[in-house]
Amino acid sequence: MADQAAYISQESAQKAVEIIKQAKKIKSYCAPCGDEKAETIRVDEVKAKYTNYENFWEVFLTYSPRINSGDSGFRAMVADK
Repeated sequence: MADQAAYISQESAQKAVEIIKQAKKIKSYCAPCGDEKAETIRVDEVKAKYTNYENFWEVFLTYSPRINSGDSGFRAMVADK
């Protein structure tokens, strides 16, 4: 369900990358994944990547694993205006 917000413009993707780089920590939350609450994660790397589809881009990041979790990265979902 979250994939609807994955494909965004290059401008929005680059703006999101800059915001996330400055923040260094962000909240991770995915209701369709069953998350009960948002968790703070430390971002290790973030970049905008071309999707190879039309003019759409995505924001990808890797982060330090959350406690008791094997997670190490995910596709960030950023709404495009």
